[in-house]
Amino acid sequence: MAEIVVQGLSNQNIADGDITPGSADGTDFGSVVQGAAGPTRTFTVRNTGTAALTLGTLTPPAGFIVAEPLNASISAGSSDSFSLQLSTTNAGTFTGDLSFSTNDADGSDGIENPFNFTITGTVTSTPLVAEIVVQGLSNQNIADGDATPAGADGTDFGSVVQGAAGPTRTFTVRNTGTAALALGTVTPPAGFIVAEPLNASISAGSSDNFSLQLSTTNAGTFTGDISFSTNDADGGDGIENPFNFTITGTVTSSGTVGDDYEPDDSAAQATTIATNGTPHTHSIHVGDDVDWVKFTLSQTSNVTIETDGSSGDTEIILSGPDNPATFIEYDDDDGNGSFSRIFRSGGDALAPGTYYVAVNEYNNDDAIPTYTIAVTASAMPPGAWLAIGDGQPAGTVIYTEPDGTVVTLTLKGGSANLYFEGNDLLAVISNKKITVTDTDRDGRARLVTLEISNTTASSSLSFTTKEPTGQSADAIGLSIETITGSSPLGNLAGKAVDLVGEGIHMTGEGYIASIQLRNLKNGADILMPGKGAPKGITLKAGRIDDGSQMTLGSGLASLAATEWLGGSLQSPWATKISVAGDFGADLLLDGTGNPKQTLGNLTVKGNARNGAWRIKGLVGTVAVTGLLEEIDLEATGTINAITAGGARKSRLFAGVKDGVSGLPASLGDFADPGVEIKSLTLKGILDDTRIAAPGLGKVSLKGVETDNGRIQLGIAADRIKSYARTGIRPLTNLNTAGEPDKTGDYVVRLL
Repeated sequence: MAEIVVQGLSNQNIADGDITPGSADGTDFGSVVQGAAGPTRTFTVRNTGTAALTLGTLTPPAGFIVAEPLNASISAGSSDSFSLQLSTTNAGTFTGDLSFSTNDADGSDGIENPFNFTITGTVTSTPLVAEIVVQGLSNQNIADGDATPAGADGTDFGSVVQGAAGPTRTFTVRNTGTAALALGTVTPPAGFIVAEPLNASISAGSSDNFSLQLSTTNAGTFTGDISFSTNDADGGDGIENPFNFTITGTVTSSGTVGDDYEPDDSAAQATTIATNGTPHTHSIHVGDDVDWVKFTLSQTSNVTIETDGSSGDTEIILSGPDNPATFIEYDDDDGNGSFSRIFRSGGDALAPGTYYVAVNEYNNDDAIPTYTIAVTASAMPPGAWLAIGDGQPAGTVIYTEPDGTVVTLTLKGGSANLYFEGNDLLAVISNKKITVTDTDRDGRARLVTLEISNTTASSSLSFTTKEPTGQSADAIGLSIETITGSSPLGNLAGKAVDLVGEGIHMTGEGYIASIQLRNLKNGADILMPGKGAPKGITLKAGRIDDGSQMTLGSGLASLAATEWLGGSLQSPWATKISVAGDFGADLLLDGTGNPKQTLGNLTVKGNARNGAWRIKGLVGTVAVTGLLEEIDLEATGTINAITAGGARKSRLFAGVKDGVSGLPASLGDFADPGVEIKSLTLKGILDDTRIAAPGLGKVSLKGVETDNGRIQLGIAADRIKSYARTGIRPLTNLNTAGEPDKTGDYVVRLL
């Protein structure tokens, strides 16, 4: 016999006759403004019986429409989905039963014919208004009429040599209102050009970017207002039409030698740089130019020295203290791209004194028009080092954190140096265990830095905790700032540990094969260049904060996190990435080592936003329950499957040549004609998205119109095996050469 099961959001079961609508299962559609796009909810009908399940026509209550119907029959063990949308034609609260007939005669939960449950939703009559918000660098808001350009928000473009590539700044325009935001042409002041224009309209709740570039044709300082018209009439912060703000930038004459810090070509001419992370902007004006900076430390400190820029390849040399002839460390490419980074912490922290940094182009044969160098120093707190492990009295340490959490740290195989914060630290050895106390703080101590050495792939480091009476494990405060080492470690078991500072910084061939942490906070990084983990790195964590960078010399076997809001993963390959919430990190997988798949499976239960995914090689499956928003996926090889709950402002490209940013116009835009996206399923919003591959297999689009009442979707391929659509209008502009029609639906271009 047939047996019906109906599920809503998050696969929550909905009982026949349910009369309590809720947002958790999607039966409460929430509130929407009259005239706006009504919210849509998708429900799944499963046949868990042994015979075919016969279904009748969906009958929604007043105020709702069927966006996607049900099939008339579902075979045993199979399922189908249907979608309902709250109509916004009339204002009011709409509540009633959705109903459809079934042939479920007598399952384990009784006769369910007809099957019905209550849904509800509210349409308000609040007037629709557009509201503009403009943001610059680091998402800093820029006020209408702002007349104070600054480097922090990107309105000060800095300085560049005449004839060099002018710096580009990208600004984001957000519509936080309830009506479409109409925008005019961006008009920059003299000395600037529009590198990327604005769309003419931004739907409610959406955003768009525009970019400006400082022109280097003429020398001089250029300051003036960028301006564009809007229909923001009165969004709470006054009328913002036109929207304008001041920008500035300087182009130095090509006859000028170097940057504002020249001459700085020797240690004697070194420019003093602050240690608070404020960058200096320099240029390597000729290939053999060398720039020197110096900084002074008043106490022992962890120090990061980093260069960065839009292009260039630097190398840096650190020397001192107090003598520039005393070499400390060299680095070439440990920074962003081909830029440089030196990090000194723990036992390698820098003592008080003056230090010198020399910067030059890697081969001394090319100029770098502009780059930045920054020095960040954090004083190590008063404390003491403790040695444990091989050759020491014990490999286990017990201490009590300031919040009362008792921590037991155990190292098996190898040795380690532990830096404890405190003034009157005492270590007592008993039964091959060391108990650390601080007599000045009620016996409580805090572990700051851990340096491992002489470990092997079979070594392990574990943290166990006992929370204070009355506190849950989630409330305890075990945090570590830095873990370093230059040799392999098999396992780091720290499910109660928050990584809060510089993070894990392994050097040389150092790596940790298996890592378990509670959270990565404040942009803590995991940098492990060692290539010796044959099965790859395994990482399990909770929340990973925005800004966390992961650079792995070995591949990534698996990564599991509750959410990762931003940052990047750079690795030869990744077999499995699972994120239970939202995912906003970049993926840079270069395919080194010829893995079977450079990216095996990427599963995101929330939304995927603002990520650049660069995959050299084959891709298994990409499954995103929520929306793909501003995702830029470029794979050089075949992608087995992509599924998502919609796509907005995204590029899903496979086998497309580098440099092709828009929809491919000919077969010459494809790098490999054999590459395919074998399966592509998009359900939900389809807006301003481009899909391209030489071959497309099964394409299934179950779209809904966006707030502006249209679907903008471009598809380019040499061949399409099968194509199905639900909830959207037929194809338009088939085989045309243009981009998707701004007033039409979408375009499929067969090349």
